[in-house]
Amino acid sequence: HLTEARFDGSVVDAAGDISAIATATERHQIRVSASSVALAVGIGGAVAGAGLSADVTNHSFVQAISLNTGLRAGGSITINAVSSTTVDDAAAGSSGTTMVGTAVAGGLASVAVAVSLLHATVENTVTATVQATQALESYVAAGGDVTVTANSTSKMDNLDGVGVAFASGQFAATGGGLNISLLVNNTVTALVDLGNRLRSVVSGGTLTVAADEIASMSSNVVNISTAAAPVGLAVGAAVMLSRHSSTVGATIKRAQITTTDLDLRATSSLNVSKTDVTGVSAGTIAAVVNVATVKAEALVTALLDDAAVQAAEDVTLISDYKVYGRATAL
Repeated sequence: HLTEARFDGSVVDAAGDISAIATATERHQIRVSASSVALAVGIGGAVAGAGLSADVTNHSFVQAISLNTGLRAGGSITINAVSSTTVDDAAAGSSGTTMVGTAVAGGLASVAVAVSLLHATVENTVTATVQATQALESYVAAGGDVTVTANSTSKMDNLDGVGVAFASGQFAATGGGLNISLLVNNTVTALVDLGNRLRSVVSGGTLTVAADEIASMSSNVVNISTAAAPVGLAVGAAVMLSRHSSTVGATIKRAQITTTDLDLRATSSLNVSKTDVTGVSAGTIAAVVNVATVKAEALVTALLDDAAVQAAEDVTLISDYKVYGRATAL
């Protein structure tokens, strides 16, 4: 979906403040379960299968834009885009685990299979821009602060899964698989680009151009496969992936800047507090594969390019990527 606040081809003159603010908030709540039981009497065979699949994708475009517009304010000028997305299992009136898959089979020859998949993706585009492609009498002038900021928050919390497959009999085979993958791949941009170094931004206070992102993920996976038989085959796999690959950028280019202070900042903070995998296979023949992976692959940049800057006090450029990642496989 698109959420937009936009000045386009206009002239805005205010004795006080001018602001364009776009805000979008989304929340997805997940809770799924499946079970299958098959029992055979005497020499019969039994087959039980339980399958779960949940796929959540969030694409949001949040834009605060001033394009080919003259902004003149006695106070402050604010161009701000804000996005907040949450994916969790905090459904009303429920408690426990996000995904539960159970398959139980019992007979002379029995097979039980339980497979669960959860994929959650947040790919938002959050943009705050002041741009010009044509000549204007005035572009941006404020007696106070000028603020151009894009802010993104993505949370994927407590997305846990449990898979159980149990088969019993003279001959038993069981297979269990649980796979959870979480991806945050946002594009967060704060930009001032007037197309020409002779075109000006004037701030009586602080000019702030900032792109800031916060991403958090947590998940726990438990998978159990049991074949209780004189001849029993048990195979299990538990896989957990948390991946962060956002692009976060703050840029000032092709503009003349006159200000008291300049704050040009791009930051991203990733907190993967829990990526825990536990897998158990039990049988006369048993195999288990447990994988827990955290990937931090974001690109964070603060750029001053082809710009003329006059600051009465401080000029600060900050590019910062903070990562806390935890992955455990047992």
